[in-house]
Amino acid sequence: MISKAYKIALFILLCLAGFSTFAQRFDIEFQQCYGGSDHEWIVDFCMLEDSSYMLLAITYSSDGDISFLHGSCDFWLVHVDKMGALIWEKTLGGSEWDDPTSISMTSNGDLLIFGDSFSNDGDVSGNHGGSDLWVVRTDISGNIIWQKCIGSSVSDFASEMIVDSLDNIYTIGYSHGIDGDITENNGLTDYWVAKLDPNGALIQQRSFGGEGYDYGHCISLTPDGGCIIGGSVQSNYGDVECDGPTYIEGDVWVVKLDSLFNIQWKKCYGGSYHESVAHIQVLENGGYLLSGNTNSNDGDVSGFHGEPGGDYHDIWVIKIDSVGNMEWQRCLGGTKQEFSTSSTVSYNDEYIISGVTSSHNGDVSGNHSANIAFDMWLVGLDNDGSLLWQQCFGSSRENSSSKTLFLSELGIFTGGSASYSDGSVDCDIFHPSPPGDADLWLFQIIDTLSVNSPKYRIEASIIIIYPNPASDIIYYYIKEKIPDPTLFVYNFYGQKAGEYKLEKHQNQIEIDVSNFISGVYLAILYSDHEIVDRRQFVVK
Repeated sequence: MISKAYKIALFILLCLAGFSTFAQRFDIEFQQCYGGSDHEWIVDFCMLEDSSYMLLAITYSSDGDISFLHGSCDFWLVHVDKMGALIWEKTLGGSEWDDPTSISMTSNGDLLIFGDSFSNDGDVSGNHGGSDLWVVRTDISGNIIWQKCIGSSVSDFASEMIVDSLDNIYTIGYSHGIDGDITENNGLTDYWVAKLDPNGALIQQRSFGGEGYDYGHCISLTPDGGCIIGGSVQSNYGDVECDGPTYIEGDVWVVKLDSLFNIQWKKCYGGSYHESVAHIQVLENGGYLLSGNTNSNDGDVSGFHGEPGGDYHDIWVIKIDSVGNMEWQRCLGGTKQEFSTSSTVSYNDEYIISGVTSSHNGDVSGNHSANIAFDMWLVGLDNDGSLLWQQCFGSSRENSSSKTLFLSELGIFTGGSASYSDGSVDCDIFHPSPPGDADLWLFQIIDTLSVNSPKYRIEASIIIIYPNPASDIIYYYIKEKIPDPTLFVYNFYGQKAGEYKLEKHQNQIEIDVSNFISGVYLAILYSDHEIVDRRQFVVK
């Protein structure tokens, strides 16, 4: 017999995450498509203080919704309101190839934008040669405050940027250069990590790798003031020490760094063939969730759905402890191709993985795409890596997924690209000729039960959050008595930032946000183990 506690826990899961273990279906609340006659897709986005979104995309077009194209392809900055309606757009770049990867909001509301650029004209200056990593700071209207090229005289490529609470900028990419801003190289291609101050001055940098091709893909800040980096290595020399021959095709290599970029620990994960990590999620318990790809079925990898060593990959999810020891791993996919782009943690500690799939079997059902085209794919896992739910989003033609999932108070906001309007894509695709070029596609999915059921909400007027935005203290004031109130605060990435218990004689919770990273936070109020209120506040 199912216990009452289990039923309550299950209902909370449904309300919080916006997902149903049984129905495995989410409703798209709104969606929008923007673009021109060539390719566009979202690579990243951030939420602004007014709950609107700033999208970072790549564009090859100079028509449709794109007002200007500098060269081959540009960074495309797109400001949309909270329902996805276009407010304004602007391109950044030069006459060559400019490829964006990341965007963040600073403590004063400016934007930091990151990618790589082959240009040395237009908006870009100071290129060292070939492709450089390009960091741009703009105001909220997209006007450039400063821009900086970092790198060497050979091509250096950008992967990810993250910003700390003081607006210092951390970047990761890969390079085989050893001049300009890069002072060391271990072999062929190394991970390259750099830190810049809020004005774009280079504070420190370091290369990590061995004698082979090593590609740095992702970086996350850690609570101790350091960072953790990951990617794929084909080395077993220098900084890299992988057991056995698995590194030949490429292993996942994760490195924990202190605040000065000294190595604290490093670990390899993989099998006989190719592995890579696309995203590292810092967990509340001190561990980490890695999401990437594999086409092995031995070594550290089990449960691969296809032919090991073949052309196709599974999404590979690994949970490790605070010093890199593997706790569990899970292959997700079917017999075709899957790639991971992002991961986050829901309010009930589910792990949500995003990526793309071309499979129609295995873990995948409901794929809209034909032949070997991709659908966007969302997957929910529990703390032990067991599959809870999955759903495909897209059209019958090619679709992609961005690297960001935003957990709003109503559901999940995400995006990527779509090249046709059918399936779950219901917006105008701009491709007069040739057909099939993709537009950026953004949408929000919700659980209608958790949004519409008044039983689990209180009147909004009895809750006041002030000041909002704030930089030091925020007060959460409850005008009426609520039984057993507990407040949970989550950051942009779904990580719990605080838990606050309201005592019987109190009607106000004081939240110290002085050490919070600037951005949008979600406050969820429980009463007698039920969600009664959800709202956002902004830390400047």
